[in-house]
Amino acid sequence: DSPTGVSAEVDVSKTRLTSINNFPHEKLDNRDGCVVIYEFPRTVYSEVDKREVTPADMYIIGYDPYASDDPDAESLGAIFVLKNKKYATEVGHDELVAEYVGRPFEGRHVLNENLLKLSLYYGGAKIFFENVRGNTKEFFEKKGRLDLLAKQPKTVFNKGFATVKRSSSFTYGYPMSNRQMKYDGCIYIRDWLLEPRDTDYDGKVVRNIDRIPSRALLQELLAFNFEEGNYDRVMGFMGCIIGLQETFNQYKEQEEETVK
Repeated sequence: DSPTGVSAEVDVSKTRLTSINNFPHEKLDNRDGCVVIYEFPRTVYSEVDKREVTPADMYIIGYDPYASDDPDAESLGAIFVLKNKKYATEVGHDELVAEYVGRPFEGRHVLNENLLKLSLYYGGAKIFFENVRGNTKEFFEKKGRLDLLAKQPKTVFNKGFATVKRSSSFTYGYPMSNRQMKYDGCIYIRDWLLEPRDTDYDGKVVRNIDRIPSRALLQELLAFNFEEGNYDRVMGFMGCIIGLQETFNQYKEQEEETVK
C-alpha cells in the first residue's frame, strides 16, 4: 500500500538481520549487513497531490560501490541517506536517516536492489555515487530508473573534472579519479561536520558531527587517513555531502541569474 511501492518491516527480534556497526570490523563470516533506519521518511503537504507526500528533493543518497563480486575482496558497499535543507522548517535538515553497509553473499545485485529501494522509500531521492567502479548505471538502466541517479556534478569538482576525460559513461555519478578531487571531497566533509547546528543546555555549540547516529561512521571518520587505507563509509557519506554542495551551488546560480 506504500505510495512508493516500498515498505519497511522492523526486525524487532534482532535475530534475522545483523548490521555491521563497528570499524574496523573483524573478518566476518556474514558480511550481508542490513538496512538501518534512524528516521522513517517524513512528509509535507503537496498542493499538487492534495495529500502528504515525501518529495523527491527532501533527501540525498551517497553511495560508494565496490568493483566486483570477488568473495575474497575486503571492500564493503556503503549507502547513506541524508535529509537536505530544502524543507528545514517543516522536518529539519542535515540529518542521517538511514544506511546500508555490507557485501551481500549473493553479489552486487542485492546491493543495488537495496540502493534502489532506499531511494524509492525516501521519495525518489537522488543518488550521488562514484562511477569508476561497480555496475550502478547498468543496473538502474535495466530497471528503467536512471532518473534516480544524479548526473555528474557541474560545480563541485570543476578543477578535478578538467583532467577527466568526458564520455557517456560519466554522465551519471562522479569519478573520484585523482588526488585533488578526493582532497576537495574531504574538505567538504570537514566543513559539514563542523557546521554549528544549535547549543545544548550548557551553551556548548552542537555541530553536525555531534548529531551523527552511526557509530561505525564516526569510528571510520576518526580513523580516516587521506593517503592510504580503505574507508568505504567515508567515501559513501562523501556522496551525500557532494550532493548537498552541488544542490546548493545550483540554487545559488539560479538565484544570481534571477537577480540579473
